[in-house]
Amino acid sequence: MLNLISIALGLIGWAIPIAAMGMAAAPRRWPLTPILSFTACGSALVVQFFEILRRVNKEDWSALIDVTPTLAKVTVALLGITVIMNLLSWGIRAKMTQK
Repeated sequence: MLNLISIALGLIGWAIPIAAMGMAAAPRRWPLTPILSFTACGSALVVQFFEILRRVNKEDWSALIDVTPTLAKVTVALLGITVIMNLLSWGIRAKMTQK
């Protein structure tokens, strides 16, 4: 269940800058979108830490050994893509305000 919550929060973190790129909202509202995006991304990572803690408490060492390398790669991808999406959103928003 925690993994599904984490996936949902990660997707929300990606969806926010995508929505910001497509919206023609007032530029003064833009700073809220990266804050919300990074909050969702950070929350997804925190949920994953709780999932690891749950497995440690259950002493499910084999699952931790199997999952941890992939989880590390997915974590880097989640954060990296979130940063890139927010930078793209910022660039598009900057071009819109110059017009």
